[in-house]
Amino acid sequence: MIENIKKRDGSQQKFNIEKITDAIEKSMKAVKHGTREDAENISKNILEILEKNCNQKEECLPTVEQIQDTVEQALMDSDFHDAAKSYILYRKQRTNIREIEDKMNNGLVDNYLDQLD
Repeated sequence: MIENIKKRDGSQQKFNIEKITDAIEKSMKAVKHGTREDAENISKNILEILEKNCNQKEECLPTVEQIQDTVEQALMDSDFHDAAKSYILYRKQRTNIREIEDKMNNGLVDNYLDQLD
């Protein structure tokens, strides 16, 4: 059973299937295809896949990336390919934003601007 997940920063957070369902539902709403019930059914499948991947491990600690990869695959395996595309594009956009924020927080943008001056 999954109790926690490993976040990108290495910390742990309580596992919440509702977050997965909400993300799937938002992708479905973006393309106007699917219902909350559809999102819940896909989330249940994702939970089964994640738990199966844990096998018999004492502690199952999937990462955010593993969960998101599983969501992508589950959506692609469903009848909601358009929602899968929406989810994948949103995920890519968030990755780009995180990379920009990291560069700004590490002073890379300021260093670059200083070199131009």
